[in-house]
Amino acid sequence: MFYLVIPSWIQNMNVLALITQPSIKERLCSRYPFWLFIPIKSTLFSGGNSLNMPQKRLIKAEIRHLMAFFLCIGLLSAQAQENPSPAHFGHWIINAELSDNTDKKVERVLRDMGEKVSRCWLRCEEDRFRGGPAEQELYDRISYDKTLTMEYGDGQYLFTYDDNYQRPVYTDGRSRSVSLTGLDTVKDFSFAHWEGTALLVEARPRDGGFANETYRITDAGNRLRVEMYIHPEGFTEAIELVRVYDRVADKPTD
Repeated sequence: MFYLVIPSWIQNMNVLALITQPSIKERLCSRYPFWLFIPIKSTLFSGGNSLNMPQKRLIKAEIRHLMAFFLCIGLLSAQAQENPSPAHFGHWIINAELSDNTDKKVERVLRDMGEKVSRCWLRCEEDRFRGGPAEQELYDRISYDKTLTMEYGDGQYLFTYDDNYQRPVYTDGRSRSVSLTGLDTVKDFSFAHWEGTALLVEARPRDGGFANETYRITDAGNRLRVEMYIHPEGFTEAIELVRVYDRVADKPTD
């Protein structure tokens, strides 16, 4: 059986742990042309004397294996994008007991930044730090809204929050582009990719800040755990919080 031979200087890279497992090698060999995986017993790849093979053949062999290496990486990436976890999709509602309190997290960051924050001794107003410039609305949606619906479409996911606020999350590799005449119409932009069964989302809100979100399924598919790292423009510290959602069963249709 043919297998992928990779130069020793590449094998030291941690990323190769993903493609040197036997099961994955077999899958790769069934996908790519066999000539990319012919084993070469050259000392070029074992650290020995390379004079046993003509220089041109050495160069060609190394180029061939480098091509195979990058094709393997591309295959694994494509498979991750083409096979999203269906467990993430559906309707979710916040579990306040298991989630961080967003107000407390924001207050702590503001104090660390040296901002004066008034204390509420009896009962604090709920969502007291919510609101602000329109270009920071996305931060409020992901950290305060109680409901979330995740759907999969063509090259994107659609996240829907309270008040039917819709947020497209792109997975097709596109980037945000802005024309010189449309600087005042810049919209929030979010993109994502899969790492195993975790969905990693990066948001670029209109204010110029960013947010990183990691979505994982827990408790046998009944809960969604979202780890957030939110850094609005103008903040010198990031807000880190965890939100946990319970799955809402779909209503049966007549």
